[in-house]
Amino acid sequence: FFLLALAGAFALAHDCRQSAMLALPFASQIQHGEKLFVEAEGIVDSVPSRPAKDRPGRVSFFLTLSQLRQLGGAALPAHQRIYVSGTADPPPRYGDRLKLTGRLRAPGSPNNPGEFDFGQYLERKGVIAQLSPSTGNGIQIIDSGHGNPIIVAANRARRWVEAAITRDLAHRDPEAAGVLTAMTLGSRSDAREEIIDSFRTSGTLHIFAVSGLHVGLIGIILWQLLTPLPINRRVRALVIIAVLCGYAFITGLRPSAVRATIMASLILAGPLLDRESRVINSLGAAGLAILAYDTNQLFLPGFQLSFTVLLSLTLLHRPIMALLS
Repeated sequence: FFLLALAGAFALAHDCRQSAMLALPFASQIQHGEKLFVEAEGIVDSVPSRPAKDRPGRVSFFLTLSQLRQLGGAALPAHQRIYVSGTADPPPRYGDRLKLTGRLRAPGSPNNPGEFDFGQYLERKGVIAQLSPSTGNGIQIIDSGHGNPIIVAANRARRWVEAAITRDLAHRDPEAAGVLTAMTLGSRSDAREEIIDSFRTSGTLHIFAVSGLHVGLIGIILWQLLTPLPINRRVRALVIIAVLCGYAFITGLRPSAVRATIMASLILAGPLLDRESRVINSLGAAGLAILAYDTNQLFLPGFQLSFTVLLSLTLLHRPIMALLS
C-alpha cells in the first residue's frame, strides 16, 4: 500500500509539473510546428555557456519568463522556462533580466535513429520552447541581480577557486589549466576540444564530470585523515558532511555534485543518530529527497546511472568478494 501511495504521489506531482510547463503561451502553436516572432522578458536562471573561440559572441542559457507577446499582440504573463541560443554582446550573466526579440519554436527532432534527442533533453529540463534571438539587438540586458543569492554565491566561489588553482598556469600552459579545472570542478569550457575528444575516445571522459567519483574520493580521504585524531565518529561525520557540502558549493551546485553529496551525507548521517548506516535505506531517502524537488530527475541518465550503479554495488559486492576469496 505504501509503495502504491508513493507511486501515486509521484505521478500526481509529475503531472502537475508537466501541466505547468504546457501552460506556456502559444504552446499549442509551437508544438504544431509554427515559428512565432515574439518579444519576451525574463531572468537568466542558468550560467550561460562561454562563447566558443570559433563562434565569438554565441551563448546559450535557460530563461525564466515573466511575460511573452507575439509581435503586434498583447503581453501575456508567463512563468515557464525557455532555452535561448544566439549571439549576445556583451553576453548575459546569471540573474540578469533580459528583453529578447526573435523566433520562438519547438526544439528540433533527431533526423536519424539513435541520434541525441535535444528536444527530449530540454523537456526533462522543464522546457518545451526554444528562442533564437534576432541578429543585432535581439538580446538586451535590462538590469541585473535577480538570481538566487545562494547560486550567485556558488558561482562566485567556483570562479574564485578556478582562478586559485590555475594561478601562474593559465597563461603559461592554458591546456593544462583547462584540464585541471575540468577534473576538479567539472568546468569543461576552457579545455580544448581535441583534449576532450581524446578522453572521450579512451572512455575516461567521466573524470571531467563532478559526480560520485569525486565526492567519494574526498569523503574517503577525509575519513582516513580524521581517523587517527582523537575525535568521535559523530564529529568526524559532521566534518566530512560539511566539507562535501562545501565542495558541491564551489562546483557551482552542479546537479551531479549535489546528487552525490546528498547520497553521501545521508549515508554518513547514521553516526549522528547513533545508528548504523544502511546504504540501501540511505539511497532510498536520497532518491525521495531529489524526486520531491524535481520529478524529472527520474528520467535523466545521470540519476538512473548513479542509483543503479550504487544499488548494484551494494547488493553484489559481498557475493563477488566471497567468490573471489
